[in-house]
Formats: sequence, structure tokens, C-alpha cells
Amino acid sequence: MPSTNDVFQKNIDDIALILIRKFGLRFKQEDEKLNCPLDRWLDFRCRYIAPLPRKVALSNAFPKANLPLSAQRGLSSLLRKFTAGENVNPYQGRGLIIRNDTSGSKKHTRTDLLYADWNMLHFHLSDEIIPSGQFFSKPADYLAFCMIGGDVVAVVDVLPHPNRAGFANTDLFATLANSWPQYIAQYELNGVLAGNTFSSSDISQLREAGITTFVEHDGKVYMGPGGGITSAGTSLRVGRSSDYLRDTANMLANIVDDPHGQFQVHPVIKEISEPDFMLALDCRGLCVRENTSQTHFLIKRPVANQKPTRFEAMSDMLVPDWAIS
Repeated sequence: MPSTNDVFQKNIDDIALILIRKFGLRFKQEDEKLNCPLDRWLDFRCRYIAPLPRKVALSNAFPKANLPLSAQRGLSSLLRKFTAGENVNPYQGRGLIIRNDTSGSKKHTRTDLLYADWNMLHFHLSDEIIPSGQFFSKPADYLAFCMIGGDVVAVVDVLPHPNRAGFANTDLFATLANSWPQYIAQYELNGVLAGNTFSSSDISQLREAGITTFVEHDGKVYMGPGGGITSAGTSLRVGRSSDYLRDTANMLANIVDDPHGQFQVHPVIKEISEPDFMLALDCRGLCVRENTSQTHFLIKRPVANQKPTRFEAMSDMLVPDWAIS
């Protein structure tokens, strides 16, 4: 008979697979070593922008001169959506859903390499109405490169849609560093001297090979704010989130198994000789379910402006509000 932890670990993958299918994510499982549903779901979950009102911070690359009118309108429309808390995900690249796949056979298409490395997302500056039944906006000639944190969106730059190497444009990093020096200072590698400088093309090729590089700027050396890329071409941030979730599920399983804990002494559960627990989804979110009695214990979500407990963080990471609304 499988342990409670074994059951919970399988349940996490089952829940991730349900959500993968709900959002229509590309998940071909072409590499048997990378076929974990949780990793695919978390890659999407980390990149998906929750619809909430955000303040806009512009870098020192603004104001932009000589932007085509269509790009100006697209940028104004995008920023209005951010400040109003509307859904901006249709303006992200198609890799969010249909091009990137953590389980794919091609290493360079397993995640958004710019986001994994430098924590920047890109948005198509299209002001055309998205046709009914279609998720993504029309691809645009200009992109806005942004960083999202809490209730703030930092717009790093607006540039013509680049080729692949352009998504490793070191000018983007320089603009980020010059505009928000306090933010980038936390990623400085103290005591490391600048050596050979990687070009944008070098960084792009190394990313696609699953190699994370340090970035030299103004005589200092930095690690990328995104956390980096694994040798498999996946996001290190996603790997860490996956480990955190699985460790937390193991902790929860131990609490559930405790004969003197809140689950086993529950008035309904204590009357069952062999309780059968699992992790499940209901209309409220993530819960622990005892199958014999059909009793559900909701795992609470984080409370605004309070540090979440580990289990609240687990609930939000695996099943955020927007995923079941």
C-alpha cells in the first residue's frame, strides 16, 4: 500500500495535468526524463501574469522617440490594461502556451530563456481587437520588455521584434541596471572581476545550450535576476519551485499521518479504521480529502499583506486563484 506521501506526490502531478489540459498547454512528453506534469504547469504558472492592478515604472529609456504610431497605441493600451488589472497574457509571446514545452525534444524551446535568465517578459504591442475564441493577440512589429513584481510592472524598453539573439540583447540588461541600480545590486557577484565580455549572440547560444552566463556591466559582474537555466534548458526557478512543493507535500503527509494530529482526531475521521487521504481540487482550491467520508479540508490561501505559511504558499503556487476562477 503506498504511503500518504507517495499518494500526495502523485496527486500533485495529477492536479498539474488537469490544469495543463484546462489551459491547453503544449505538453508532448517527448523527453522521458522531462515528462513531469508539475514542471510544465509551474513553467506556465510562473510566467502567467495574475490580473490585478499594477503601478507602472518606466526605465530611463523613456520617453521613446520615433516609435511608429501603431507601437505607441499598443504601448498605451498595454499600460492601461496593467493599471486597470486586466488580463495582459494574450499579449505575451506564444511560447507561454503553444511553443514552449518543458518536456519537448528541443532544448531551446523548453522555456522562455529571457525570463529564466533575466526575469524579463515580452509583450506584443498590438492595439487590434483579439477575435472571439482566440487567446493571443496579433504578433506585432514592436515588443515591450517588462519585469513584473508584486503590484508593479517595470517597463525596461520598447524595441523592434528581434531575432533569437535579440532576446539576449545586453542593452536590455544595461538599461535595467542603470534604471534600477538598487534592484540589480542584489545580484552583483562581489569579489568577481570582469573578464571577457559575452556578446548578445554568445549569451543567446549559451542559453540555448543550457548554460547560464554572468553579465558584466560598468565594471561589475552580475548573475541574472531570473535565477538561471539548467543544463536541460529548463528554468532553475521552476525546478526550485517544484522541489519546494514536493517537500511541502511531504511535510503535509507527515501531519496527516500523525495519530494525534488535527486530521486523525477529526470527529468524522477518527471513526474510520483506515482513512484514505489524498490531495484534490474542489471549487475552492487545493484541499486534503478523505475519500471514505468525502471530507474535504481546504488548504488556505495566503492572506494579503501577511507572510504566508508554508502550506498557504503551497496552495497558491500549485493552484492560484486565477487557475480555478
